[in-house]
Amino acid sequence: MFMRHGEKLIKTGQKPKCGRFDSELSPLGIDQAFLSGQRFIEQLKKYFPDISPSDISIISSPYMRTLQTTSHFLRGISAQNFFRENIDNIYNISIENGVREILNKDKLKGEDVPKDFLNFLNNPNYKDFDEEIKKLKLNVLKNYEFSTEKESRDECFIRCKKYVDEYLVNYDKKNEYKVIVIISHAGPIQFMMRTLGFNVENVQNILFCEQYYFDISEGVKNAKFLEKINFK
Repeated sequence: MFMRHGEKLIKTGQKPKCGRFDSELSPLGIDQAFLSGQRFIEQLKKYFPDISPSDISIISSPYMRTLQTTSHFLRGISAQNFFRENIDNIYNISIENGVREILNKDKLKGEDVPKDFLNFLNNPNYKDFDEEIKKLKLNVLKNYEFSTEKESRDECFIRCKKYVDEYLVNYDKKNEYKVIVIISHAGPIQFMMRTLGFNVENVQNILFCEQYYFDISEGVKNAKFLEKINFK
Protein backbone atom coordinates (compact mmCIF):
# COMPACT_ATOMS: atom_id res chain seq x y z
CA MET A 1 0.00 0.00 0.00
CA PHE A 2 1.22 3.52 -0.87
CA MET A 3 0.16 6.47 1.28
CA ARG A 4 1.05 10.14 1.09
CA HIS A 5 1.90 12.04 4.29
CA GLY A 6 -0.63 14.33 6.00
CA GLU A 7 -0.92 18.07 5.47
CA LYS A 8 2.32 19.83 6.38
CA LEU A 9 2.53 22.88 8.58
CA ILE A 10 4.03 25.10 5.88
CA LYS A 11 0.81 24.67 3.87
CA THR A 12 -1.18 26.38 6.63
CA GLY A 13 0.79 29.63 6.36
CA GLN A 14 2.61 29.06 9.64
CA LYS A 15 6.38 29.10 9.80
CA PRO A 16 7.71 25.52 9.81
CA LYS A 17 9.93 24.62 12.76
CA CYS A 18 12.12 22.08 11.03
CA GLY A 19 13.71 23.90 8.14
CA ARG A 20 12.52 25.08 4.79
CA PHE A 21 12.27 21.64 3.23
CA ASP A 22 11.28 19.52 6.19
CA SER A 23 8.06 20.83 7.69
CA GLU A 24 6.17 19.15 10.51
CA LEU A 25 2.54 18.08 10.12
CA SER A 26 -0.20 20.63 10.71
CA PRO A 27 -2.93 19.81 13.28
CA LEU A 28 -5.12 18.76 10.36
CA GLY A 29 -2.29 16.59 9.04
CA ILE A 30 -2.07 14.81 12.40
CA ASP A 31 -5.82 14.10 12.28
CA GLN A 32 -5.52 12.87 8.70
CA ALA A 33 -2.74 10.45 9.64
CA PHE A 34 -4.69 9.17 12.66
CA LEU A 35 -7.87 8.63 10.62
CA SER A 36 -5.89 6.95 7.84
CA GLY A 37 -4.75 4.33 10.37
CA GLN A 38 -8.36 3.61 11.20
CA ARG A 39 -9.25 3.32 7.51
CA PHE A 40 -6.29 0.99 7.04
CA ILE A 41 -7.67 -1.40 9.66
CA GLU A 42 -11.00 -1.46 7.81
CA GLN A 43 -9.17 -2.60 4.67
CA LEU A 44 -7.18 -5.21 6.58
CA LYS A 45 -10.38 -6.70 7.94
CA LYS A 46 -11.57 -7.09 4.37
CA TYR A 47 -8.40 -8.57 2.88
CA PHE A 48 -6.62 -10.17 5.87
CA PRO A 49 -9.00 -10.92 8.75
CA ASP A 50 -6.36 -12.98 10.61
CA ILE A 51 -3.41 -10.61 10.19
CA SER A 52 -1.09 -9.70 13.09
CA PRO A 53 1.23 -6.69 13.53
CA SER A 54 4.27 -8.86 12.75
CA ASP A 55 2.80 -9.44 9.26
CA ILE A 56 3.07 -5.72 8.46
CA SER A 57 6.16 -3.87 7.29
CA ILE A 58 6.24 -0.07 7.04
CA ILE A 59 8.66 1.90 4.88
CA SER A 60 8.87 5.65 5.49
CA SER A 61 10.60 8.54 3.79
CA PRO A 62 13.06 10.25 6.19
CA TYR A 63 11.26 13.58 6.20
CA MET A 64 9.66 14.84 9.42
CA ARG A 65 6.16 14.88 7.92
CA THR A 66 6.35 11.25 6.79
CA LEU A 67 7.78 10.07 10.10
CA GLN A 68 5.07 11.90 12.01
CA THR A 69 2.49 10.46 9.62
CA THR A 70 3.86 6.99 10.40
CA SER A 71 3.55 7.65 14.12
CA HIS A 72 -0.04 8.92 14.02
CA PHE A 73 -1.00 6.28 11.45
CA LEU A 74 0.03 3.63 13.99
CA ARG A 75 -1.84 5.50 16.72
CA GLY A 76 -4.97 5.25 14.56
CA ILE A 77 -4.42 1.53 14.09
CA SER A 78 -4.02 1.01 17.83
CA ALA A 79 -7.24 2.93 18.56
CA GLN A 80 -9.23 0.40 16.55
CA ASN A 81 -8.29 -2.46 18.92
CA PHE A 82 -8.08 -4.82 15.96
CA PHE A 83 -4.96 -6.59 17.18
CA ARG A 84 -5.06 -8.55 20.41
CA GLU A 85 -1.33 -8.14 21.10
CA ASN A 86 0.43 -4.88 21.93
CA ILE A 87 1.46 -3.22 18.67
CA ASP A 88 4.48 -1.39 20.15
CA ASN A 89 7.84 -2.85 19.10
CA ILE A 90 6.26 -5.40 16.76
CA TYR A 91 6.16 -3.63 13.43
CA ASN A 92 9.16 -3.64 11.14
CA ILE A 93 9.63 0.04 10.30
CA SER A 94 12.44 1.14 8.01
CA ILE A 95 13.38 4.67 6.96
CA GLU A 96 14.68 4.71 3.42
CA ASN A 97 16.23 7.25 1.10
CA GLY A 98 14.70 5.65 -2.00
CA VAL A 99 11.19 6.90 -1.23
CA ARG A 100 12.15 10.45 -0.19
CA GLU A 101 10.82 13.64 -1.74
CA ILE A 102 12.38 15.21 -4.83
CA LEU A 103 14.99 17.94 -4.41
CA ASN A 104 14.04 20.05 -7.41
CA LYS A 105 16.79 21.76 -9.41
CA ASP A 106 14.50 24.63 -10.36
CA LYS A 107 13.54 25.47 -6.77
CA LEU A 108 16.58 24.52 -4.74
CA LYS A 109 20.03 26.03 -4.31
CA GLY A 110 22.69 23.83 -2.77
CA GLU A 111 23.44 26.36 -0.03
CA ASP A 112 19.75 26.38 0.97
CA VAL A 113 19.90 22.76 2.13
CA PRO A 114 20.61 22.62 5.88
CA LYS A 115 22.48 19.33 6.17
CA ASP A 116 21.65 18.92 9.85
CA PHE A 117 17.97 18.80 8.85
CA LEU A 118 18.68 16.23 6.16
CA ASN A 119 20.48 13.65 8.28
CA PHE A 120 17.97 11.68 10.32
CA LEU A 121 20.37 10.18 12.82
CA ASN A 122 22.11 13.43 13.70
CA ASN A 123 19.14 15.79 13.72
CA PRO A 124 18.25 16.72 17.34
CA ASN A 125 14.79 17.83 16.21
CA TYR A 126 13.91 14.22 15.41
CA LYS A 127 14.81 13.00 18.89
CA ASP A 128 11.85 14.54 20.68
CA PHE A 129 9.37 15.45 17.94
CA ASP A 130 6.76 12.90 18.96
CA GLU A 131 6.36 10.66 22.01
CA GLU A 132 4.54 8.02 20.00
CA ILE A 133 7.41 7.38 17.60
CA LYS A 134 9.77 6.86 20.55
CA LYS A 135 7.78 3.77 21.52
CA LEU A 136 8.36 2.11 18.17
CA LYS A 137 11.25 -0.23 17.44
CA LEU A 138 12.64 1.47 14.34
CA ASN A 139 14.66 -0.60 11.93
CA VAL A 140 16.71 2.42 10.80
CA LEU A 141 19.44 2.04 8.21
CA LYS A 142 22.58 2.19 10.36
CA ASN A 143 24.61 4.47 8.10
CA TYR A 144 21.68 6.45 6.84
CA GLU A 145 22.72 9.67 5.10
CA PHE A 146 20.17 11.94 3.47
CA SER A 147 21.18 12.85 -0.06
CA THR A 148 21.53 16.56 -0.76
CA GLU A 149 22.00 16.01 -4.49
CA LYS A 150 19.57 18.14 -6.47
CA GLU A 151 17.30 16.27 -8.87
CA SER A 152 15.21 17.01 -11.89
CA ARG A 153 11.78 15.43 -12.16
CA ASP A 154 13.19 12.86 -14.59
CA GLU A 155 16.02 12.00 -12.20
CA CYS A 156 13.53 11.50 -9.37
CA PHE A 157 11.54 9.15 -11.59
CA ILE A 158 14.69 7.15 -12.38
CA ARG A 159 15.51 6.90 -8.66
CA CYS A 160 12.00 5.73 -7.76
CA LYS A 161 11.89 3.26 -10.64
CA LYS A 162 15.24 1.86 -9.56
CA TYR A 163 13.95 1.55 -6.00
CA VAL A 164 11.02 -0.55 -7.18
CA ASP A 165 12.97 -2.60 -9.76
CA GLU A 166 16.05 -3.31 -7.66
CA TYR A 167 14.95 -3.09 -4.04
CA LEU A 168 11.23 -3.51 -3.58
CA VAL A 169 11.06 -6.64 -5.75
CA ASN A 170 13.48 -8.33 -3.33
CA TYR A 171 12.21 -6.71 -0.12
CA ASP A 172 10.43 -9.74 1.29
CA LYS A 173 12.36 -12.75 0.02
CA LYS A 174 11.40 -14.82 3.06
CA ASN A 175 7.68 -14.03 2.70
CA GLU A 176 7.54 -12.64 6.23
CA TYR A 177 4.97 -9.96 5.51
CA LYS A 178 1.43 -9.95 4.21
CA VAL A 179 1.28 -6.17 3.89
CA ILE A 180 3.95 -3.60 2.97
CA VAL A 181 3.05 0.05 3.60
CA ILE A 182 5.09 2.82 1.95
CA ILE A 183 4.54 6.29 3.44
CA SER A 184 6.01 8.81 1.03
CA HIS A 185 5.27 11.94 -1.04
CA ALA A 186 3.02 12.64 -4.02
CA GLY A 187 5.76 12.71 -6.68
CA PRO A 188 7.65 9.57 -5.62
CA ILE A 189 4.36 7.71 -5.11
CA GLN A 190 3.27 8.66 -8.62
CA PHE A 191 6.59 7.43 -10.03
CA MET A 192 6.62 4.16 -8.06
CA MET A 193 3.03 3.37 -9.04
CA ARG A 194 3.84 4.15 -12.67
CA THR A 195 6.63 1.57 -12.44
CA LEU A 196 4.01 -0.92 -11.23
CA GLY A 197 1.86 -0.14 -14.27
CA PHE A 198 -0.69 2.17 -12.65
CA ASN A 199 -0.69 5.77 -13.83
CA VAL A 200 -1.81 8.84 -11.91
CA GLU A 201 -1.67 11.67 -14.42
CA ASN A 202 -1.16 14.57 -12.02
CA VAL A 203 0.81 14.64 -8.77
CA GLN A 204 -1.84 16.97 -7.32
CA ASN A 205 -4.39 14.16 -7.68
CA ILE A 206 -2.63 12.22 -4.90
CA LEU A 207 -4.27 13.73 -1.81
CA PHE A 208 -2.98 13.88 1.74
CA CYS A 209 -3.08 10.44 3.41
CA GLU A 210 -4.74 8.88 0.38
CA GLN A 211 -4.11 5.13 0.24
CA TYR A 212 -3.46 3.09 -2.92
CA TYR A 213 -3.72 -0.67 -2.55
CA PHE A 214 -1.95 -3.22 -4.75
CA ASP A 215 -2.01 -7.00 -4.73
CA ILE A 216 1.60 -8.21 -4.85
CA SER A 217 0.90 -11.83 -3.95
CA GLU A 218 2.31 -12.83 -7.35
CA GLY A 219 5.34 -10.58 -6.98
CA VAL A 220 5.93 -6.85 -7.22
CA LYS A 221 6.48 -6.99 -10.98
CA ASN A 222 3.01 -8.54 -11.32
CA ALA A 223 1.33 -6.05 -8.98
CA LYS A 224 -2.38 -5.46 -9.56
CA PHE A 225 -4.08 -2.26 -8.50
CA LEU A 226 -7.00 -2.94 -6.15
CA GLU A 227 -8.48 0.33 -4.91
CA LYS A 228 -7.94 3.88 -3.66
CA ILE A 229 -9.07 4.96 -0.18
CA ASN A 230 -9.15 8.49 1.21
CA PHE A 231 -9.09 9.20 4.94
CA LYS A 232 -12.51 10.95 4.80
